[in-house]
Amino acid sequence: MRSIILLLALLSPSGARACSCVDNDDIDQVIAEEWQWAQTVVLAAAEHAAADWSDNPTSTQRVRWRVITSWRGPYGPGDAFHTDTVVDGGSCGVVVEVGERRILYLGANNQHEVHSCSVSSRFDAQRQLPVLDRLRDEAGAQSAK
Repeated sequence: MRSIILLLALLSPSGARACSCVDNDDIDQVIAEEWQWAQTVVLAAAEHAAADWSDNPTSTQRVRWRVITSWRGPYGPGDAFHTDTVVDGGSCGVVVEVGERRILYLGANNQHEVHSCSVSSRFDAQRQLPVLDRLRDEAGAQSAK
């Protein structure tokens, strides 16, 4: 009987999966990799957060962000955008609180999500700022050539 209960628990859509991140503590390398992938990199504050906490195994939280600083992409200070992140069901999504500030690395085609494996979840902003400033300056110098 215990093996049947264990099997059901493992097959359950709400509890069977878990988020797993690749471990790398080299902040310069991790940020450089995110920089290559991201179309937009901004420091933003969460202005509004709403989630569908229904019984659906993949509830989504929508957050409206206001840009404070931009290193790359179409958004500048004062601009607003939103993220839609699956926040349960074994996903890697992060629940965001109103007022929270994060450096966000956003993909193309409106792929705006907040994940526990992202740089902003793994390293505090003070450690990211000098690396992002250097990458922006390097990108600007290369485009000026």
